[in-house]
Amino acid sequence: MSVYAIPAAIDDKLRKPSDWPKWYNRLKYHAMSTGVWKQIDPDNNVQFHVYKAQPVGPELREITTEAPAPHTAAEIQLFGIHFAKWEVEMSNWEFLAERYENVQNWVYATVDPKILGRAKMAILISTTTSVTLQNLIKQLRYQMDPRGLTTNRVRGQVLP
Repeated sequence: MSVYAIPAAIDDKLRKPSDWPKWYNRLKYHAMSTGVWKQIDPDNNVQFHVYKAQPVGPELREITTEAPAPHTAAEIQLFGIHFAKWEVEMSNWEFLAERYENVQNWVYATVDPKILGRAKMAILISTTTSVTLQNLIKQLRYQMDPRGLTTNRVRGQVLP
């Protein structure tokens, strides 16, 4: 278990619309305390794809002549600088990705499987919705938030 894993308590479960406010507040608390709320906030219009955000490391240019010339000292030094920068970016990404995954695991552990299945299916059949934790939370809110249920269904709103 990760140092940053979030335990799911029995009363954290999202089983019915009346559970939504309490569940959502706990989700927000966990996400804010681990530093990933910005990435999963259903009201944030910026989409976050944790795996697409992974930094790509630098590469020494490849020489495609018959007799490859050795890399110059300047090229190797520049590569070292870019590599050090990439290591920092990768460390920061891993730090964020681990926390993001822990919040995602908490969501999966605390949402009733039938409700979670319906939300996932709605995302999969949508042609405009990416598979992200943020969109899963938007779909759960659409299905479960008692304050918006009637309004959303009357208007026929769907996820953007």
